[in-house]
Amino acid sequence: MVMHARISQGFTLIELMIVVAIVGILTSVALPQYQSYTVRTKLVEGLSLAAPAQEGVSEGFTASDVSGLNAAAAAWNGQSGGNGASSKYVASVLITDFNGASPGLITITYGFPPVAGLELTLTPSVDGKALSAGAIGTVQWSCASSSSNMAAAQSLPVTVPGKPVPAGFAPADCR
Repeated sequence: MVMHARISQGFTLIELMIVVAIVGILTSVALPQYQSYTVRTKLVEGLSLAAPAQEGVSEGFTASDVSGLNAAAAAWNGQSGGNGASSKYVASVLITDFNGASPGLITITYGFPPVAGLELTLTPSVDGKALSAGAIGTVQWSCASSSSNMAAAQSLPVTVPGKPVPAGFAPADCR
């Protein structure tokens, strides 16, 4: 009985082409998801920078009503060269005072592609109504991007930004 020894010659061309096709398909799905993830991660920095502004608005309004909110807005907006707060990815975090259309509104403007110049807004309310002189209660916050479904689900007023961040990039609370 003669046994033929088979000599291993490596992979065939078709096997290599199948592997390359699979890697290409996986890359075409994973790369856009990763890019969206990195944008969402950078957007969260704006919410972190806005947290002290939220505290300032809440404390100022609760302690001294209109004048407290106006003082908090003026002090906050005067920081960082008139940008309120800024960082590598955030161009500005500004508070609207009672002279504006939405008192206490915090607007976060981003400064990195693909969302450069786009905004998220944080809208304060008391008992489900926009801040108004004499309102008493706990200040609640809603966030908006190009959509505001979370705020609507909680029956909170919301101000959609003039140049909104697309909902697909926005953090879950801002969608």
